[in-house]
Amino acid sequence: MRGDRTLPFESLKMVLDDDNFEKVARFCAGYVVTFPRSKVVPMMIVNAYKKMRMVGVSKASAVQRLADEFGKSKRRVYAILKEAGL
Repeated sequence: MRGDRTLPFESLKMVLDDDNFEKVARFCAGYVVTFPRSKVVPMMIVNAYKKMRMVGVSKASAVQRLADEFGKSKRRVYAILKEAGL
């Protein structure tokens, strides 16, 4: 059974450090149907936004870049950031 060979999303996060987890999450979100994209993509958007803001990228510019990179609308990126309290 295929379900027996997959790692739970939470277990993966405990095993990998943040950088490697993000790389694995990006790969899996694009290719594995059972991977929880609805949890991973918003988390990656929030993390990328925080990093952009730390280096001085304006909010509007960061949102535009994230929308282009993740294939979301700017409105959806703003909604994800609002849900995260940013």
